[in-house]
Formats: sequence, C-alpha cells, structure tokens
Amino acid sequence: MVNFFPALMVPDVLLVVVALWTARIGFEKTWPRAILAGLMLDLIFFWPPGVNIISLVVVSYLVSFLAKRFLISQKGWKFIFLVILTVISTIILHLIYYLVSTTLLLSENYMKMGAESIFSIGIIYKIMANLVILFVVYWPVKKVEDFLSMFNQSVISTKR
Repeated sequence: MVNFFPALMVPDVLLVVVALWTARIGFEKTWPRAILAGLMLDLIFFWPPGVNIISLVVVSYLVSFLAKRFLISQKGWKFIFLVILTVISTIILHLIYYLVSTTLLLSENYMKMGAESIFSIGIIYKIMANLVILFVVYWPVKKVEDFLSMFNQSVISTKR
C-alpha cells in the first residue's frame, strides 16, 4: 500500500466533503450522506461500527448550526468562514475520536493515532492537510451541487 502523506498529515477527505455539503445544502439533506460516509470509513479502517457515523453526523450538525447563523450575512466572507469551519470540524472530529477511544479503551492503531493527535502538533498538520483538501475539493463540489440543483429544478418544473 502506497501512502503519499506522512502519518500525521493524512487528510480527512470525507470530513471536508461532508462539511462542504452541510454548509451548502443544510443538515436536513446532508445527514444521510454523512451516515453513508461514516459507514464507509468504519468498514475501510475496521473501526467499531458507528464511530465515524456518530462523528460525522455530530460534525455535520455543528457545521449546520454555525452556517445558518454566519453564512447568511456576507457573501464575500463565505470561503473564509468555510476555512474556519474546516478547522473547527477537524478539531471536533479528533476530539470525538479521543473521547470514543478513551471511553471504550480501544487499542487499535488507527484509532489511537487519530485520538492522540488532538493533544500534539499532529492536529496542526491535520488542519493544514484538510485545508489543502478544502481548496482542492471546494469548486468541484460546488459545481456538482449546482448541476444537481439545476437538474432537480428542471425535473420539478416539467412535472407541473
């Protein structure tokens, strides 16, 4: 298996995508995607079922809570606020990993690595990696969502 990232700098791609979806279309439409993304992560990394599901749904809800309050006012500040949301969601995700791993006394290497990075310099590396992913993923996700919303509007208008 080839890994292009150092151990502490592996980005949380699904976290960034779920946070973007939530900021763009809201928690009501994003929570099924967050559950599916969490289930995929649990199956891929062999973590206890539900750890990533709960983590991504909680992060999605908090992003939605903050986005409804702050993304309405200024359009120019939207991307800067998404950067702040990515930083907050990364910290919250790893805090949840830490709480789950200490509560359940898990000894799996992946869980420990994710949990221990919250109290070390590793969280800074995670945040930087997630911000790089945000810059790479933001415009493709925006284009796909705009395309799908245009498609949904044309389907709805033809039904009437």
